[in-house]
Formats: sequence, structure tokens, C-alpha cells
Amino acid sequence: MVLREIINKGAITMDHIHSNTIEDVRTPGRHLSLEERGMIQALHRQGLSLRNIAAAVGCAHTTVFYELR
Repeated sequence: MVLREIINKGAITMDHIHSNTIEDVRTPGRHLSLEERGMIQALHRQGLSLRNIAAAVGCAHTTVFYELR
């Protein structure tokens, strides 16, 4: 996605080298990546339910709820 290209070009930097927010596969119990947060926002604007958004992102519906709150 465009966000990943921006991150890879160095426009967005992380304080820690081993940050877990830019992983290709989301591990349960980890923080959401910027890309996942963007997906949640975009899908919410399209009117999808919390559970549908969670299925698309690959996280729990409660995670989506807390992120939108």
C-alpha cells in the first residue's frame, strides 16, 4: 500500500529498530500497525460493522471498538 511505501522511504520513522508495528503478519497480542489503523478507519467510513472490519484486518472486534473509540 501507499503507507508502506512512505514508511520504507523513511518519511515515517520509529524510535526503536525492532518495532513490531510494521510486520506483514499480525501476531495476536501485538499493537496495530499504521496500515491496520488506516484499514480500520477506511472500512469504518464505508459503514462496515465492527466484526466485518475485524475479520478484514485480522484482529478481535473489541480491538476495532477500542481503536475507533
